[in-house]
Amino acid sequence: MANKVKLRTEYNVEFIMKQQPDVIFLRQNTGEDFISQLENVGVKVFVYPNAKTLDDVKEIHNIFGRVLRTEDKAAAMNKKIDDDVAKLLSEKHNVNAKILIFNSRGAMSTKGSLLGNVFQKLGIENMADRYDIPPGTVLNKEQVVACNPDVFILIDWTDGGYFPSGEVKLKEMYGDPSFAELKAIKNKKVILLPIKYISCGSIYITSSCYEILNILKS
Repeated sequence: MANKVKLRTEYNVEFIMKQQPDVIFLRQNTGEDFISQLENVGVKVFVYPNAKTLDDVKEIHNIFGRVLRTEDKAAAMNKKIDDDVAKLLSEKHNVNAKILIFNSRGAMSTKGSLLGNVFQKLGIENMADRYDIPPGTVLNKEQVVACNPDVFILIDWTDGGYFPSGEVKLKEMYGDPSFAELKAIKNKKVILLPIKYISCGSIYITSSCYEILNILKS
């Protein structure tokens, strides 16, 4: 489906006007000035909330369904989420893994986020969530060592070359003397994962979790 999309939306009013959209959907954290600029030139804007739980994701589907008059498709998507979660829980993966998720800046918290809540439901503990810090905030090296997780999940994302590749970060982690005695390093459990598996906030998040569970079991 993604291959059919030949155009990526640019974050400017002129580009959006040129596409002549019937409506543009923007997340809740979009700047108010940008929304006002769009509305001032006659673009219809619908602001939808950020999802923090799977129930939130389903409600966003319902919102889109009502706005676009496709309630039946929204209901089908939500049924798939419920079916996927029931399947994941019934299979009793028994992973019970203690992990740390590293982005390009360091081991990050997912506390209170959609990903963090889904992990909790599936019995995966991101140890960064033990710290009282906002989602996306990174731990310092001393905190990483104190966590001593079973698995490091390293997100491979360069942001178009702005950050080093996952392979480069992988070598850095295995070569860092302060990490040498950690379980994840000693057991060669640093897993390189494409960013798509943690950045999804839609119906596909359950598929992402299925992949992560299979990786943790291997």
